[in-house]
Amino acid sequence: MSPVGGIVDGLVETIIKKDKVKWWNKPNLRKLYLLLVPFCLFIESTSGFDSSMMNGMQALVYWKEYFNYPKGGELGLLVACYNLGALTSIPFISGLSDHVGRRWSIVFGSVIMIIGSIMQGLSVNCKCS
Repeated sequence: MSPVGGIVDGLVETIIKKDKVKWWNKPNLRKLYLLLVPFCLFIESTSGFDSSMMNGMQALVYWKEYFNYPKGGELGLLVACYNLGALTSIPFISGLSDHVGRRWSIVFGSVIMIIGSIMQGLSVNCKCS
């Protein structure tokens, strides 16, 4: 990395530290975040593999038996569960990213996904009922 990058990084950090105005009081950032939310929702809605897998599993007899033949809202909730985590994080992620930076936000999200994957993998043997 060139020495200029360090000077610019220091300048940006100085400007950010002096800026005491919250993002919701800045029209340009409000507009940016309001435009980003639909794109985040669009990205979540196009996760085709997960949707296809959830749709395909509903045809499996042992899946239906395991979940006690879900119908209506219960079935909808089971299918939507993997999107709910992403949707509920939208209001908080911009503040977290502004506070700790992009790199640590990505690390934090990845750790949550790894923990969730481990829990999902181990839940096969869970005798919850």
